[in-house]
Amino acid sequence: MVTTKNEKVISHKGEIIPFVVSSSNHERAGYYRSPFDKLRANGKKAIFRANIRISLRVGERSKGMSTPEKGISDNGGKSNTEGRTVKHSAVTMSELILPHQANQLGNAHGGEIMKLMDTAAGVVALRHAHTAVVTARVDGINFYHPIKVGDLVTVKAFLTFVGRSSMEVEVEVITEDIITEKTTHALTAYFIMVALNDQGKPAKVPPLIVSSEKEKELREKGRRRYEMCKRELMAGDDNYRICREEKVI
Repeated sequence: MVTTKNEKVISHKGEIIPFVVSSSNHERAGYYRSPFDKLRANGKKAIFRANIRISLRVGERSKGMSTPEKGISDNGGKSNTEGRTVKHSAVTMSELILPHQANQLGNAHGGEIMKLMDTAAGVVALRHAHTAVVTARVDGINFYHPIKVGDLVTVKAFLTFVGRSSMEVEVEVITEDIITEKTTHALTAYFIMVALNDQGKPAKVPPLIVSSEKEKELREKGRRRYEMCKRELMAGDDNYRICREEKVI
């Protein structure tokens, strides 16, 4: 280091520190006017390095988001770039039940809960299909537990099975008494959503990629429900096309 004679500075702790002569050449060589200048310079370098690390991490994340995820698709083969995972479209929504949503007994109207479920199922299907979707059928709406005013209702929805243009979304409703923090399973239902193109006709949707044994099990159960739906008596009616991969009139 280069210092001048008898020139000293006093730090905030009262310590005597040699005064460091600095020029542009000295700064480039690593010399600073005082230790405080060095700290400031090092701080800037640290911030710069941190920004580089953050940028790299964001870049890595963006790169990973565009990479197809591995798993097994609905067609039983390896996943491809068009497939999307269950987690990709899964959604959780919550709503506090207010007096205008309930009857004279303080119980939430069933229609209010079904509307919230339908909204969640629609978001899931829209995320997966990336095109307009409509509700074609709902199975299994049975209220196991009353939902009261003041309860927090949480709806969890995710895909279980995907056909050519139809998608089955499992929707689970959990109710919570916020004061006691007690949660109760209120009901679970299955929404059949159909993707439509710009002309309002059924559109092909990406295959569903299952990444765990649980998701695979749910997919098989969804497939069985789908096959049962197609075998129902009403499926013999030419105007009943909910469970078919055919054009809607």
